[in-house]
Amino acid sequence: MSSVQAETGNTNTNALPSLPGQGKVRSLLLILCLIFSFFQLNLSAQVTRYSVANGSWNSTASWSATSGGASGASIPVAGDIVYIEEAFDITVTGTQACDSVIILGNDGTNSTELIVDGGTLNVGGGMFISGEGGATTYSRDGRFIVENSGIATLSGNVSLLADERNGDINVETNGVLTINGDVSLTSTRGGRRSELEVDDASLNINGDINFLGALGMMISGSGFGGLLYLILLEILTELQQATMVS
Repeated sequence: MSSVQAETGNTNTNALPSLPGQGKVRSLLLILCLIFSFFQLNLSAQVTRYSVANGSWNSTASWSATSGGASGASIPVAGDIVYIEEAFDITVTGTQACDSVIILGNDGTNSTELIVDGGTLNVGGGMFISGEGGATTYSRDGRFIVENSGIATLSGNVSLLADERNGDINVETNGVLTINGDVSLTSTRGGRRSELEVDDASLNINGDINFLGALGMMISGSGFGGLLYLILLEILTELQQATMVS
């Protein structure tokens, strides 16, 4: 500092003395501010969307910012939370993404369905499909369908709950569903099932399959792929039970 001032002939009597490590402290504060801004941006960017009509995922007419609210909200994108509810069917035909999906049964006359029909859906987190309505008595199922060469990838855990109605996943007609987390099947009432059904399609589960209720769990498949899947599933289930006993 003194040699530079001597050469330039300038002095600053108001300058504070430089402290050891002051530059590193400033750099650390800058990094912390950037990290905080990044997370604040991500948190503020995440929204929740609710189905309010039958229609395409890619249509604002299908979505509201509140449950049962007015349509016209922006379509869900990666990072968003999605509720499929009130007997509305939402169809994915292009390539779409979100953070998590909740599919709820209803007290109407039709099932509540999320359908990947020849399109692609990437879910960064998990999925919950419920046939239990709490204070509302459900009379129709919640259902997730992947069909007609559609592709769905769920990166988190998947939970199916059957109580008043069923919670179902159907993969059919050359559809491909990949679940990278665990799958939990729960049934709390006789005659109601948590169902995984594969019909001429592919279901890949890279986590565990957990049976959490004593009633009405169902896993079925057809065709060579479905049969092979069921055989492997039976082997894995037996191994899981043997491990629990030991």
